[in-house]
Parts: sequence; structure tokens; C-alpha cells
Amino acid sequence: DIGRSDDEWPPHEESWSAGVKVTWPLFEGGARRASVRKAESILNEARADELSGRDGVIVTLNETWASLQDAIDNAGVQSKFLQSAETRAKISQAQYANGLISFDDWIIIEDNLVRTQKSFLEAQVNASLAEADWVQAKGGTLENEN
Repeated sequence: DIGRSDDEWPPHEESWSAGVKVTWPLFEGGARRASVRKAESILNEARADELSGRDGVIVTLNETWASLQDAIDNAGVQSKFLQSAETRAKISQAQYANGLISFDDWIIIEDNLVRTQKSFLEAQVNASLAEADWVQAKGGTLENEN
């Protein structure tokens, strides 16, 4: 800076001065630390979300696989019941034709055969739906399955 100073007006003596100005943000350090901590917490949250998502996928895969196996097993059991009901219906048909059982007994056996056929078809449908759920859970499409 260049300036003039004196006890009288207009000033006659010329004076020189130089200065350096340094600023240091004393209170900004806390804000920076807070920003870093906030970024770290966001990163930790993202990692937790990733783990949660992965664990959710694993649980879904396990559940759909178990459902598929249960549905396949149930279809197998219903198939055995159907074979048994068909055999019983053939026997009762012959017995009814020979007069060995009454109409009421024969119709009960035939109704049981129809119910068993329906249960078997429902079990097959449930197995197919469980298979579709499994394929979807693992990210496939039915066209890609054999």
C-alpha cells in the first residue's frame, strides 16, 4: 500500500506499507470431518443394502426350490393314489357286474376315483407352477428350460 500521512491537511509525508493476509479456516475442519463421516455412513448403508438384497435372493431361491421339491413329491404321491383308485375302480366294476357289491358301494368308489383324478391334476398344476416360480427366481425363462 502506498499512502500519505501527516498531522496537517493536506498530508505531505509519503509512507509505504506492505502486508500479508493469511486465512485459515478454523471451524471448517469439523464440517469436513462430518462430510467424511456422512460419506462413510452412506457407503456402509449401500454395503448393507447389497448384503440384504443378496441374502433376500438366497432366501427366495431356497424357498422356491423347496416348494418345487414338495410339489414334485406331492405329484408323485397323488400319482400313486390315482393308480390305487384306478385299480380299486376296476375291481369294483367287475364286482358290480357280477352282483357282488351294491350300486351305492360302486358309485362311492367311482366318486373316489374322480376325486383322486382331480387331486392328481391339481398336483401336476401345482408342480408346474412351482417349476415356473423356480425358473423365475433363478432368472431364467421357460423357453430356456428343457
